[in-house]
This record gives sequence, C-alpha cells and structure tokens, in this order.
Amino acid sequence: MSSRWFIPASLAIFSGFVALLWFYLAATQPPTTVSSAPEKESAIDRELDALTSRSRPDPPTEAPPPIYSEPVVLARHSRPPAPLLRQIGARWAEQLDEASVTLRNDVSHTGIALEAKARHAAAAGDHEAALRHLEETLAKNPRDTAALSAKAASLVALERFAEAAEVYETTVRLAPIDSIARYNYAVVLWRLSRFDAAARELREVVRLAPDHADAQYNLASLAQRDGRLTEARTAWEAFTRLRPEAPSGWFNLGVVYMDFDEPESAANAFARFTQLAPSDPDGWINLALAEAAADHLDAALYALTIADELAPCEALTLDLLAQIHELLAERVASSAETHRVAADELRALLEWPDPPPVESVAGGENN
Repeated sequence: MSSRWFIPASLAIFSGFVALLWFYLAATQPPTTVSSAPEKESAIDRELDALTSRSRPDPPTEAPPPIYSEPVVLARHSRPPAPLLRQIGARWAEQLDEASVTLRNDVSHTGIALEAKARHAAAAGDHEAALRHLEETLAKNPRDTAALSAKAASLVALERFAEAAEVYETTVRLAPIDSIARYNYAVVLWRLSRFDAAARELREVVRLAPDHADAQYNLASLAQRDGRLTEARTAWEAFTRLRPEAPSGWFNLGVVYMDFDEPESAANAFARFTQLAPSDPDGWINLALAEAAADHLDAALYALTIADELAPCEALTLDLLAQIHELLAERVASSAETHRVAADELRALLEWPDPPPVESVAGGENN
C-alpha cells in the first residue's frame, strides 16, 4: 500500500474494530430483567432486612403498586472501560503519527518535490543546491526531461557550458520534438563556438516551431555569417514578420538584399529601420546607399544629409555626399553648378588636415 493511502486505511480499520467490539459485547451480555414472579428470599436478604428493620418506616396500609409484566432492560456496557480506550487511542495515535512522518518523508523525496526545491534554489541563485536536488530526481528517473532541462539551465548559469551541452543532447534525444530544449541546446553550442552544430539544431527548431522568432534570428545570423545568403534571407524575412518592431531585423535584411543586388527591397528594409531607430546614422547611410543603387539620387541625398546632421563631419558621410552631388551635377543641368560647388566644398573638408593637438602648458611656481 502506498504511503498516501495509509492514513485513510488506518482510520477505516479502526472504525471496523470498534464496530466488531460493540457487536461482540452486545451479543455476549444478556439483558438483566426484573422478574414479575416472587423469588425465595435468601439468608443474606433476611439478614439485611433484620439490620435495616429498625430504620424502615411502617409499611403502608394501602395495597402495593402493581408489578408490571414488561421487563426493565438495564443499560449495556457499550464500550470497553476507559483505561482500555486510552490504551487503544494512544496506540493508534502513535501509529498515525509514525505514518504521517513516513508520509512527509516520502512526499519530500518525490520527483515533484525535488524539482520544486530545485526551482526554488535556482530562483534564489543557488544553482549548486539546485543541481543536488535535480541529481536526486534523475537518480530516481533518468528520463525525466523536465529535470534534465532544469539541470542544463543551472549548468549554463554556472558557465559549465560543455556539461550543459551534454545534458541538452540527452534531453533532445529523449524528447526530439521539444523545440525549447533544442533552442537552448543551440545557444549553448553557439557559446562553445560549435556553429555548424548550432545551425543544425536551429533548423530543427524552426521546422518544429516556425514562429520561434529567436530561433529565426539566430539562424539568420549564423547563415549570414557563413555566407549562406538564401537561408539568411529566408530567416530574416521570417523574423521581421514575427518581430516587426525589432530594428535589427530590418537592418540585417536590408544588408542581405543588397548582397542579392535587390536595392529596392533593401531601401524598403532600411527605411523601416530608420523609422524604428531614427537617431542611428548608420541606418540613414545604408538607406542612402540603397537609394543610390536604385538610382534614387534625391532620396540618397536626403538620407545622407540626415546622417551628417546626426554625426557631423564623418569622413564616410562626407565622401558619399560629394559623390551624390557630383552625380546630380552630371544629370541635372539646371542645378549642375550648385552641385559641383557643394561637391568641391565637401572634398575640401575631407582634405583639411586634422587640427594639431593642444599642448598643455605647465604653470610656473610662485616665488
């Protein structure tokens, strides 16, 4: 019998015992009755009558009351004497107390209780204690994937990444459709610079959970890093669909579109970036490059002007501005001279020597 049924079963047995004792006493204790027939007076009765005759009142002269034929049933002993009850109660109380202690000990060592202790310890930052509870849990059930994931998370918190990777590997082998465990495994592999393995796990994550935005982001980053531009573009497009409010997704998607020589798409992506991060000059510079590649020179000039306002006199911005003015001078005859002058001024700024460093002057001592 499991420990959780011990207390109810004990109470049921105790109730049965009391009922049987009641039945036994009722069956073996016949009722005492007062008979209606006169009985022979015994010697003891006569002696007692003689001793008490002096104190008795005179017998009444009227007729005695009638003797009813119905027997008077005396009270039965319906329970054992009080000392016996106390002994039984004490014995049962002792057994119930032992059972409750056993039950508490059993419950405190169940997998659920140990995992709860581990979560509490991890939340308090005591990951070593969490690991001890989880090791005890896994000793009882090595296939407990929840405990395995929690153990790996504590190992990551302790920066024991190689051990965490081994635990996550076991977890995904036992639960191959657990996209969360696979994603965490991929992150640990990334931390260990095992990029190919991380990418494999991330591909599996997005296959199982296409709307896992973080997995799409990391897969896109790895693919872009390794030059797998088609995979990067697909992942960045998925990420920007899932997280349209994240500026970095649009920026990286714009870069990939430029790599694919798709300046119109790149300009749209960079324009979304500048809407979300208007104070970042890099977004405006890249927007200008995409607009220029799409032959939108006026839009490119506008974007570079904003970039120069955000970060004045940056060499890259000045050089790009000069190039755009020179192109506009060639294309727009009516304003060609204005653009040539602007380009020349920008070139002069680029050729201007840096100011000499300010030398500190040591003060003399007062005499």
